[in-house]
Amino acid sequence: MKEQLFTSERREVAILAERLTNSRIALAQVWQELTTGQTQVLDSFITEERCYFLLTPLLPGARAGGLSERRRVILENLLAGQSIKALAFDFDLSPSTVSQEAKAALQQFGMDCVPSRANPLLAVMASAAVDESSHRCARFACFYESEQMFRVVGVARPEGALSPLLPPAELAVVRGLLEGQNYLEIATHRGTSTRTVANQLAAAFRKLGVSGRGSLLNHVVSVGHSRA
Repeated sequence: MKEQLFTSERREVAILAERLTNSRIALAQVWQELTTGQTQVLDSFITEERCYFLLTPLLPGARAGGLSERRRVILENLLAGQSIKALAFDFDLSPSTVSQEAKAALQQFGMDCVPSRANPLLAVMASAAVDESSHRCARFACFYESEQMFRVVGVARPEGALSPLLPPAELAVVRGLLEGQNYLEIATHRGTSTRTVANQLAAAFRKLGVSGRGSLLNHVVSVGHSRA
């Protein structure tokens, strides 16, 4: 309970620091720092309006070194919406190995999750790194806690551009999916059945021309505004 409270208070400080800053940082730069092992994700969270990463330099004694080329490319492609099966074929690997490589990459970042549960900000960063012409930036601030410096990076949620395209119920389940929730979690949060969630997501997917979370995330990152 004490650690949860500590995390909650730290997030409030991070949100306030990011809200008050005028500083910007290129998302491609943050991605490079993560993939080369210069920084780690201490915390990752999403509010109703924005996506946040709380970053810290690699801790003393921690193993230095970034992602291998294969691991980086696998993660970038998964975040861009390519399927595990397609990547397994491209790399001549088993699907389970591709999944393991992607999860290991996120663990090197300091994130204990799989790509389908990752903060959408990660996909925005990867997209900015791959598309050098995008010049996407995030709001960026620093704060100190117990003499340790933390950096907070925040961007507007990428699905904002979908508001005119989807009715409120479909937009709500899409937002839940992008937050990393599964169908049961979305249904529980909304007080509906998993069947209703599945039907609403299927309707949203048809309207957007996507199939699955990866394709959806790639779509919203591609069409979304690059505003910080």
